[in-house]
Amino acid sequence: MFKETFYPYEKLCLDESLMLFKGHLKVKQHIPAKGSMFGIKIFIIFYWKTNYILDFIIYVGAQTGIDNHGMGVSGNTVATLPQTYLEKGHTLFVNNWYTSPDLFCWLYDRATNTCGAVRQTRKEVPAMEDKLKKGEITSRSSESGKVIVLKWHDKKEVWMLSTYHKAEMHLTSKRDRKSGDQKMRLSVVIDYNKSAGLVDQSDMLIKTVDNTWKSSKWHRKLFLHILDTAIFNAFCLYQKYGTKMKYKKFHFNVIRESFATFYINCKRAGGAKCQEYLQD
Repeated sequence: MFKETFYPYEKLCLDESLMLFKGHLKVKQHIPAKGSMFGIKIFIIFYWKTNYILDFIIYVGAQTGIDNHGMGVSGNTVATLPQTYLEKGHTLFVNNWYTSPDLFCWLYDRATNTCGAVRQTRKEVPAMEDKLKKGEITSRSSESGKVIVLKWHDKKEVWMLSTYHKAEMHLTSKRDRKSGDQKMRLSVVIDYNKSAGLVDQSDMLIKTVDNTWKSSKWHRKLFLHILDTAIFNAFCLYQKYGTKMKYKKFHFNVIRESFATFYINCKRAGGAKCQEYLQD
């Protein structure tokens, strides 16, 4: 699997990807926020700096291969995917579908910090009814001190949950149009925004040169999607350890080198047999 090829540094992200599929399938999902909108949902964990995909779980309804930790589908997914990286001091970023105080405490007890936006209606999230002016912060900590809930008023109220941050404001590179002063943002929001949307960026890049074609067979499209993911991961590693190259050119080079190797091997086995295989 991909995680055996590359071991990530501190910060990891967990999110869901949606592989476009328009055919009939019981487990097909509808996620309006995704570019594909309809398709097969795949939970993925990746290294935030390079978008290298470390592992994934394909959503197949009740039979989805996740461990039961008593935290619902979202919590159990987060508890299952990072198993390899628990007890090693990583920090995990998740969106508000996964975020809950119980999950964050569970991960904290396993030496893993977590950060994410949180729904204020989520169970065990304390009520903070303070009416804040723009730029003001209020926060609550759990009794154990493991988790902090922060509410910050920017253009609207922003709710965050973290085991890694404090209620601190930091300067950003953006400036106010009227005063020209540097804008201040909540530190947890700055870090979280760096991870937001990375999965969608990867999906868009893969779709520019993907291997899929129209088919009513979902397993065929899924196989080709995983193949595209493997090529994308190879591109991430090449960018990290090699020279800079556009993904389209890298994809073409992979095909060219693979074909050259395949052709040589076939030629040794016999030209007629090679030609017959290529025609099939």
